[in-house]
Amino acid sequence: MKIKFTAICTLVSLIGLFIACNNPGVSQMTSTSFELIELEFLLEEKRMFAAVLLEDSIIFAGNDTGPNSGINNRIYYRYYFESSSFVKIGTFNNFFMSTGDYVILDNMIFFDATLVDSNYGNFINVIFKIDLEHNTLIRRFEDVVSNPLFHIAPFDGGLISLKSKTTEGSYVSYLETFKFETNMTEIISELIMNADAGEGFEYLVHTTYNGKTYVMYSVIGGNEAAMIRVYGENMNILRSISLGESEQYIMANRPHTIRVFGDYVYILNYSMRSFIGKIESDNSLSSLHLGRLAFAPNSNNTSNIQLFFERDSANVVLLDTNTGLLHEITVDLDDGYSLLYIKTNGNTAFICLISEDMAFENYRYFLTNFTI
Repeated sequence: MKIKFTAICTLVSLIGLFIACNNPGVSQMTSTSFELIELEFLLEEKRMFAAVLLEDSIIFAGNDTGPNSGINNRIYYRYYFESSSFVKIGTFNNFFMSTGDYVILDNMIFFDATLVDSNYGNFINVIFKIDLEHNTLIRRFEDVVSNPLFHIAPFDGGLISLKSKTTEGSYVSYLETFKFETNMTEIISELIMNADAGEGFEYLVHTTYNGKTYVMYSVIGGNEAAMIRVYGENMNILRSISLGESEQYIMANRPHTIRVFGDYVYILNYSMRSFIGKIESDNSLSSLHLGRLAFAPNSNNTSNIQLFFERDSANVVLLDTNTGLLHEITVDLDDGYSLLYIKTNGNTAFICLISEDMAFENYRYFLTNFTI
């Protein structure tokens, strides 16, 4: 197995085409340009993508498909900018899927993964830890479940996950905490839906911000509606937020992701419809942007700049959570290339471009600093 990663300095123009369109609060700015560092990334036997952008390095994840590897082996590497070197962090077998949630706490990265046993029977939900000090991969907790997908978020020095299960004709969605010091989990809240009658309540997606837990839930049957419930540190209900006039737009398909940045909310559903809005004083959401924006995961939880992008295009949107202004940018890309994914650490972005033929060997990678 060979990996080559070298940096080539290239100047690429980012043209600010800040058009308000039907999105209020979008800023108007003149054209500008930034210096991008293009990274020549050549791989053999690996299919790797950036998982987390740190200040001094990038965490990469991929599948080990070499001649001596098993089916769906997952492998993690860390690339250091200063030394231009890779360090292998670790690998695990029987990988099935992951939400792509990465939680950074005290020089550690936690992430979820769903594994299958060797006979493709049970699903196993696992929480892994990457120790950034020693560059090691540790299997912290696992649970045999019937439903494979679960999201994680930071909570009270540990993690909180949203899971679901089916029991005796009922569909149960629940919030479960994981405490590092005890290595134990606890179900702290659950909603029950009668699967036969199609009536009840269901937790859909969750996130945390500044000690609060935000959970979108739906009322199913009768007067159907969707709300965001906000819990305090002791899981006391602080407020309920309506989706306002955008409810029908957001709930056209099941929500996939929710993120909260102070008074601002981002929601993405499985139809790739995105919503960026503001929490108003009357506990409703007002719309700032409707589109097909993906969120660029940000490893800096104190940053006031959040970055979004539209896949298969050249469109980037920056949200300034201090002012509530959205800055729309069209990136001047080479012909035949578009945005695949972006990772940030607050002021630097790692950008992956994909070609029209979607061939992995034609992916291109850039680093750039961005400010508003």
